[in-house]
Amino acid sequence: MTAPPVGFSRRAQNPPTSVGGGSVWSHTGKITESISGGLFKYFDLFHIVDPKQRKDFPGEEFIVTHAEIFFNHEIGEETLLSFDTEVKPLTSSHLVPSGEYEVCIRIGSADAKTTNKSIYVNHSGKWHKNELNMLSTGISIKL
Repeated sequence: MTAPPVGFSRRAQNPPTSVGGGSVWSHTGKITESISGGLFKYFDLFHIVDPKQRKDFPGEEFIVTHAEIFFNHEIGEETLLSFDTEVKPLTSSHLVPSGEYEVCIRIGSADAKTTNKSIYVNHSGKWHKNELNMLSTGISIKL
């Protein structure tokens, strides 16, 4: 099974944007061309960084122009969804501001039919130091 490609669209906005490349597998922290069948493996879809610490993470600072130009959205001190993909585009299209998104994932393997799955993400753009608050108020995810 290969790492799934990921695309997203802001709710009620078309066409979807592809973030390109494969996703990063959680068990290795790298792109893996294949995994053994029958094993449970998880891939990292995205991460969120405290806006005050964003400058300490390479590739997390470029979004301001991208968000303002393509999303008509000023970032300020908001959190960003940072998609964990094989390639971090110089356009910063892997970084998206607050909003409601449908994330489309294509999953397949050599011996199984490819299937598409949607994950719905509501991202408030607010950082909460308390993990429980962050996962209940800062971001919600539904299959």
